[in-house]
Amino acid sequence: MIGREAPIQAKIVDYLQTLGWHYKSRQQIASMRAGRMGEALVEPLLVDSLCKLNGISEQAALQVVERLRRVVDSESFLEILRDGISVSFRADEKARRLIVVDWQNPELNTFIVTTEYELRTGALREPRLDVVCLVNGIPLGLVETKAATVSWKKAVGDFQQYWTDAPELERFAAVCVATNGFTFRCAPSGALKASQYAEWKDPWPHTVADETRDLEIGLLGVFNPGHLVDIAANFLVFETRKGATTKKLARYQQFRAANKIVQRVLDGTHNRGIVWHTQGSGKSLTMLFAARKLRNVGLGNPTVLIVIDRVDLDDQINETFSAASFRGVVRAETRSGLHNLLTSDRRGVIITTVEKFDESMHELVTRENVIVFVDEAHRTQEGLFGIRMRAALPKAKLFAFTGTPIETQDRSTRRAFSPEINGIYEEYLDVYSPRQAVEDGATVEVRYEYRGDDWGFDGDELNAAFEAFAELEGLTDSEQERIKADAARLSVVAKAPERVDAIAEDIAAYLRKRTEPQGFKAQLVAIDREACTLYADALIRHGLHPEELAVIYTRDPKGDTKNYRRWYASEQWRRHQAAGVGSPNPVPPSPRQHDISESQAKRKLIEGFKSPSSPVKVLIVCDMLLTGFDAPIEQVMFLDKPLRGAKLLQAVMRTNRPYPGKDRGIVVDYANVFSKLQQAFAEFSPNEIELAVLDLTALRATFPVRIAEALALLAGMPDGLEEYEQMMWLVHRFNEDVDAATVFEERFRLAQSAYEALAPDPLLAGHLADYSRLVRMRALWRHGARLGDEDGYDLDEYRTHTRALVQEAVSLERLRREAPVYRIDGNFVRNLQERGGTPEERIAAVESAIEFEVRERGESDPIARSLAERLERLRRKRQESTQSTLELLNNHLRLADDWATERAGAASHGLSERAHGFVSVARAAAGDELSESQLLDLARRIDAVVTHNASFPGWRDRDDVLRAIRRATINLLLSEPSARKLVSTSFVDDVVAVAVAVGR
Repeated sequence: MIGREAPIQAKIVDYLQTLGWHYKSRQQIASMRAGRMGEALVEPLLVDSLCKLNGISEQAALQVVERLRRVVDSESFLEILRDGISVSFRADEKARRLIVVDWQNPELNTFIVTTEYELRTGALREPRLDVVCLVNGIPLGLVETKAATVSWKKAVGDFQQYWTDAPELERFAAVCVATNGFTFRCAPSGALKASQYAEWKDPWPHTVADETRDLEIGLLGVFNPGHLVDIAANFLVFETRKGATTKKLARYQQFRAANKIVQRVLDGTHNRGIVWHTQGSGKSLTMLFAARKLRNVGLGNPTVLIVIDRVDLDDQINETFSAASFRGVVRAETRSGLHNLLTSDRRGVIITTVEKFDESMHELVTRENVIVFVDEAHRTQEGLFGIRMRAALPKAKLFAFTGTPIETQDRSTRRAFSPEINGIYEEYLDVYSPRQAVEDGATVEVRYEYRGDDWGFDGDELNAAFEAFAELEGLTDSEQERIKADAARLSVVAKAPERVDAIAEDIAAYLRKRTEPQGFKAQLVAIDREACTLYADALIRHGLHPEELAVIYTRDPKGDTKNYRRWYASEQWRRHQAAGVGSPNPVPPSPRQHDISESQAKRKLIEGFKSPSSPVKVLIVCDMLLTGFDAPIEQVMFLDKPLRGAKLLQAVMRTNRPYPGKDRGIVVDYANVFSKLQQAFAEFSPNEIELAVLDLTALRATFPVRIAEALALLAGMPDGLEEYEQMMWLVHRFNEDVDAATVFEERFRLAQSAYEALAPDPLLAGHLADYSRLVRMRALWRHGARLGDEDGYDLDEYRTHTRALVQEAVSLERLRREAPVYRIDGNFVRNLQERGGTPEERIAAVESAIEFEVRERGESDPIARSLAERLERLRRKRQESTQSTLELLNNHLRLADDWATERAGAASHGLSERAHGFVSVARAAAGDELSESQLLDLARRIDAVVTHNASFPGWRDRDDVLRAIRRATINLLLSEPSARKLVSTSFVDDVVAVAVAVGR
């Protein structure tokens, strides 16, 4: 444990004890694991728990442990946690199901937290986990800590190494957490990317006094003992798509909503409720988590129906459950199929569309253990279909899932699904608003940009447009005729040749200059099918290649003319293949070689749109793919149809899915819809659509503000500094104030985000000088602090348009020449002295160089740990102000010089690489209390101990050999009066770690 991480580790352990965890020291746990230090499980704890939970003998429990050791993967083990393990102890005995962890009665389990949990796997860098939460001896929760001055993402790198060096750790663990004491990020065990780690922002059902304390909120939400076992058993899922399996952990809103549903069903007081989770926040998985848990909470093998209102959503939900290998799921393909499933008393999960319920199903299922999840419940549940569904399932519990709840005088999602409590409809059972989703990174914000001043509908025309393209259900015949006439008239206006051509030209320029360079794609929503064909032809005239667009609409084989047929998906696919799209050597096709069905062609075109390697850049639609369509690569929607209400909100949310490098979706409004926001979203209250769609023009106004806020943190930098002096000033500034460094980075990213969204907007020109200065200052700081690679100059971490500015403002070659950073070697101190700078700046430079060395070696490396601990002692002296600045600088320079001397002097002193490692760990442990000659002599003698005990292949994998090295090292230290102070578990552990690691 590196010095600056120790207080964070202690803070976590102390807090976990207040939640009900019992602390055991690393020595106590090590004694329990004697002989099995390479194993993730703690056998004595697991055996004891198995006996208590199941009433079996110790011998029987040992057999179960052996079975668990043979579990081959994490998915199988978590299934055992959820459902138990079937065991027969004798050939003539019937198998019985035993509980490994009792997640329904968590108080019956044993909860132990420990620190510095080693796994002696024989790997190059054996795992030593900072905090481990053992449930019945199983390491279900892992926490890796970093110092407050270090990004939590460094902990992710440690976990990556652990999964490689100790694969069984990933198999038995459920949740891993990366933290620097301020931020809290959690992921399923085995997660390899920082993007898989998410905040846990709600400790539900508990509360905390300070909502800004991320660490405490996360620990309370995830590591509350009952929560951790529940998460392990019920809120991890393995999704297999296109042959690749991904382990996913529920987000906090999914955990909360699913458990609220389960609680309401079990409580029995109310039989319904609404889950309002914004579009793109994972409602399908929330339904899966809730359905899976409902099957295991004592409801007597219930039936869970998932009811949707569109075939594409049917496909989407079914795909989610299939990808998760959810057993017992059946899809009602037809009305008669649904009827048969219900009359046969089918249990498990049934997926169906609401239209399949009819009057013949009246009171078909009268059981009470029927739970219905209605997806997108705002659309069809208040009419005939909703009535028939309720009549067929009169005692069912009804839960609505929606991203767009509707509340008007005529239509009310609450009236249909909320229970009345004290005479008032409950608002929602659970809420996850657009604002929360954006703040969490579950979705990105959506901005709209006006293009309607020149081409949009205005005034009465727009009012008529809203009506014309609204739902016709419930209107009289005369009203429907009038609205259809308005729609026809408006369609003519919208499809005027000069208007379509001008908009197509604008779209083509937008795609080439703004969307395509960033690697994103777009969707164009036209007013009707004819408009789709007109836009397709116009975009080709303005430079798009035919294979770069795909038109998707419903065909009418009997009534469609040749022009409509030309844009059928099957025809487009045939043309693409005939042209050899995606093939380096196209071969002329036979006449019908590329003929496929319309549905197959649509799927292939849509798959192409979703793929970054496909040439398809824009989808052109009028009604299809506006709901239930997920394509994270889509950033822009060109809107030329007067949608409103739920349809509008659902359509624009197609752009809000996260994707690498994408921090917002953009709606380019040609229909002028957003000029009347209040009318467009009349079905929703203002707080319900907060942050759903924001004005892009507001971003233009905030861009200079964001630059100024970031540059304000550099106030005080003297004028006239050379580039090297600026770099040294920045390194000192942010080394001294780590919080300011964090804020600076956040403000830079906000400014970069705005710039990327707006470029190449000419209005940016007036602010380019300030933005270029900000970009340059950040590059100098990261270069001097060695953040990233050795130069701290990683162009990949900048977005597309900003990357060009970085290259223009900061030359890497010039940086290396004018503002060099030095590795710690024999010339380091001399180089630093020659370059000048204040003592404080040179102290900061030494600290950055040492931290880089530590990062390069890896903090699990004992030599790196010794270097970091020596640096930490100097930092404490500086914070305590016990020395003058000049003395502090000299101490820092001496540390750098010592390190360089150690590295260069090993060979000159006749030390092996292993003995050099022993010198480093001994120097860190002894401080100034052993002379150089004593350290060298001690290192040689320890090296001889290792050579004597480990002189044959495979010794690293032998626990008896490692124990012998430990005993001999302790005896050696005790025999030398000057070295006795080094006798400690941590020092001997470091000796063994160096012995094992070096020479592999």
